[in-house]
Amino acid sequence: MAVEASTRHRPVIDFDHHSHEYWLDIEGYVDRARHTARVGWSPHHGGFWLVTRAEEVKWVAQHPEIFASGRFNVPENHSNLNIPPSNVGRPPLLEELDPPEHGKYRGLVNVTLSPKSVGALRPAIERWVTFLIDRFIERGECDFVTDLTSPTSALVTLDLLDFPTDGWDRYAMAFHNTIGNLPGTPDWMYGVELVQWVVQQCNEMVARRQREPADDATSRWLAHEIDGAPIDPERVEMLLFHFMGGGTETTGALTSAVLKYLSEHPDDRQRLIDEPDLLDTATEEFLRVFPPAKAHGRVVVQDTELAGCEMKVGDKVLLSWLSVNRDEEVFGDDSTEVVLDRFPNRHSSFSYGPHRCPGSHLARHSFREMLTQVLDRMPDYQVVTDQVTRFPKQDMLGGYSHMPAVFTPGSRAS
Repeated sequence: MAVEASTRHRPVIDFDHHSHEYWLDIEGYVDRARHTARVGWSPHHGGFWLVTRAEEVKWVAQHPEIFASGRFNVPENHSNLNIPPSNVGRPPLLEELDPPEHGKYRGLVNVTLSPKSVGALRPAIERWVTFLIDRFIERGECDFVTDLTSPTSALVTLDLLDFPTDGWDRYAMAFHNTIGNLPGTPDWMYGVELVQWVVQQCNEMVARRQREPADDATSRWLAHEIDGAPIDPERVEMLLFHFMGGGTETTGALTSAVLKYLSEHPDDRQRLIDEPDLLDTATEEFLRVFPPAKAHGRVVVQDTELAGCEMKVGDKVLLSWLSVNRDEEVFGDDSTEVVLDRFPNRHSSFSYGPHRCPGSHLARHSFREMLTQVLDRMPDYQVVTDQVTRFPKQDMLGGYSHMPAVFTPGSRAS
């Protein structure tokens, strides 16, 4: 990574999160960027600010009045959450709304994903993980991504929202296929079709609950008032789709990355088997080292200064969660290593401020259940490394398209 000529207010750094160089070595790429500048200007994709250190990233995330998430100065249906703005072909999701509008809907999400609500869902999470492992445990082989991690996220989300679960495989494939394959390929095109099917299911659920209210999230949201008026049903459709897409691949990406790591580091795997009480602390460390969301974009809406850099209205800003999670100023000299009992662990994997991930409790429970059952039911598993494939793009969401594994066959639990 070459550092180009710089000035006092605009240190220039050669950083392109869409490049093949980045894809080949994401951790090394962001480490070099972090060691070059706390805040630097990348000339790629029309130019943007890259923020690499925890102190500055946290400040940006906590000041949406200066660094906005909304769709400013972009074509219709394009999102500023990525740089350059990407064509997402849908109305803004919750994460693309800024205060005060954002807060009007965030409360609904917080209640649905509260610790109490997620705690009540734990038996269902355990049941679904057991169900999925039972489907392949007798074979002695599986694809951790398509057989376990993506389906678990889909089934848990459907259960949370009281959607029928008989089409769980279509929900799982919808988002996995579009993220895990190159645009234009048959699998990607099928994923696009399924995403539209998911949109249709969300719309039909809203229409059904308008006619027949029930004790579920959709009905509660429809009964909510915004600014003294009934909530717009299209916003409820948006929230449902946000839940479907937001949780399906993120938790799966974390889990698959950890399963691969433990396959390659048997001492850490054995320690987790021998010391199950260590799992809570280890979960935070895995979240730190393997954050599913690698980066998110913002737009400057007020002239400001950050780390001596003068930022102007309209400037794009990229927050690298992966980089700040490896920040030596926070985590010390071993910041790039996995330390299962690291404490304290002030990682940034769920972001900060009003856009802090509302699904953090659900993600933790789902991840721990998957990892616990894998270590308990197939403790000798080995990931077939030379057959593992990663997402073709890792700019925002990192993850795996396929992860074959082998193990000693076991018995079904139910």
